[in-house]
Amino acid sequence: ETADRVDRLEVPLRAAAAAYYGLLALFPLLLFLISLGSVLLSRVEARSALDEFLIRAIPAPEALEFVQQTVTQTLANRGSIGVISLLVLLWSASTLFANLEASLNVIWDVPRRMVWHRRLLGILAVMVLAGLFILTIALSTLQAIPLPEGTSLLEDLDLWITIVVATLFFWLIYRWLPNAKVPALPTLAGGALAGVAWVAAQAAFRWYLTSGLSNLGAVYGTLTSLIGLILWAFVTGLILYVGAVFSAVLQQRYWK
Repeated sequence: ETADRVDRLEVPLRAAAAAYYGLLALFPLLLFLISLGSVLLSRVEARSALDEFLIRAIPAPEALEFVQQTVTQTLANRGSIGVISLLVLLWSASTLFANLEASLNVIWDVPRRMVWHRRLLGILAVMVLAGLFILTIALSTLQAIPLPEGTSLLEDLDLWITIVVATLFFWLIYRWLPNAKVPALPTLAGGALAGVAWVAAQAAFRWYLTSGLSNLGAVYGTLTSLIGLILWAFVTGLILYVGAVFSAVLQQRYWK
């Protein structure tokens, strides 16, 4: 039933749209996270935490380098970010989640919210993502704690940390963005499915790009890093919506 609904709702097209809005919102979101992190840490420490966050999120090495370089250049050009600029970044970053809400409402077969309500939810979603960013900072700090055996505290748990954070992210999206009363359990199941699938897709995507099977460089040349980022954004959108469909099917079948 999940596969049939994925086909009927044209999930790949929705994933492509999510990738488009995601790329538009990416750099405002990253600049907002750095600005927020700078409240808790120094600018250098906040940037280091952001790099750690990006390493967990972007498996394509060239795409990762492209994003990091763009953030560096943008920060150098902008200098310090004031309160007004911070609010503009927050508003721009919320566009992604406001548009995700539209597709999730289609998946749950419910009407859209009013415009101001959608935008408010988008802003709240950005703040939740900022909370996950702060969680990443905390986990990175714990990783520096040595154990008697000479390994860091969370070195062996790094994969599980990524899965848990990804699952939490997808679960929160499924739980609160649709304009419906969505139970916690089916969305948690969908979030877990999406979280595990996303981490597995990371490993597969990274292997594909480094195995020599990919010829993106020969086809796209200097655009390889951007194409890699677009492809990964599409894969992430696809996983997000498949997990949402799975959650909606579970809810309608067992939580009527």
